[in-house]
Amino acid sequence: MVRKADIDSSGLIRMTVPLDQVNDVLKSIVVYDDKGVVEGITLPGPNPLAETFKNLPFSEADLQSPALLLSKLQGTRVRLEKAGTTVEGLVLGVSQKNRGDEGLSDMVSVLSEGRIVGVELGLDTEITFLDEDIQERSPGRYPSSATAFPMAPEPFR
Repeated sequence: MVRKADIDSSGLIRMTVPLDQVNDVLKSIVVYDDKGVVEGITLPGPNPLAETFKNLPFSEADLQSPALLLSKLQGTRVRLEKAGTTVEGLVLGVSQKNRGDEGLSDMVSVLSEGRIVGVELGLDTEITFLDEDIQERSPGRYPSSATAFPMAPEPFR
């Protein structure tokens, strides 16, 4: 890729580069200046948060609820830890359980060692994503509470 730009009246050169090519451009950029001076290079991002979720199977809004997040990740390998119990397997789905006067609670169904296990999601439930694809694109670990899923994503493990 060859790009050429002239300095504008403010002394700046502006280039528009597709986000998926930024790495390559930064590694190969060459600036020729007859005075031999480059004062600096800045790289503002258009919307880094939107770009974070661009290639993920869930949206920023899905991070507000562990149940919503897991429902978007059916077929993903997870580890759920709650009250000293650990369940590992594939997420089959999420449903709600009527707990009478206590209201509804979210239940995740996991295919684990040839059996389907239901785990009630609570504030004390930790979710670890075991699929390498999810880890590579969003590495990190969260407890299962709405407050633990911030608006700006932190890494998953």
